[in-house]
Amino acid sequence: MLAQVRRLQFNYNQQFKVADYLADVKARWGLLGAMTAKQSAVLSGAGNEIVSLAGQIGQAFGTASYITHEFQQLSHDPNLFIKMIKAGQ
Repeated sequence: MLAQVRRLQFNYNQQFKVADYLADVKARWGLLGAMTAKQSAVLSGAGNEIVSLAGQIGQAFGTASYITHEFQQLSHDPNLFIKMIKAGQ
């Protein structure tokens, strides 16, 4: 929920920066990757340190995966970037 509230704040911010974009992606898609990796580690019976490390790796992978996916979408349709900006995304 906090990531969605922050996302709404970004939509109304006129000075959206790259750092804000990365924080938004990390808070939403990175957190999803972290939760998935941690759950997998817990279910496999790993120790606390491995679960924590899996969460960090999952967060980095989720963030990078979303950025890669978004870049691929933009490279197929150059006007998509303008449409996303106008839509507040």
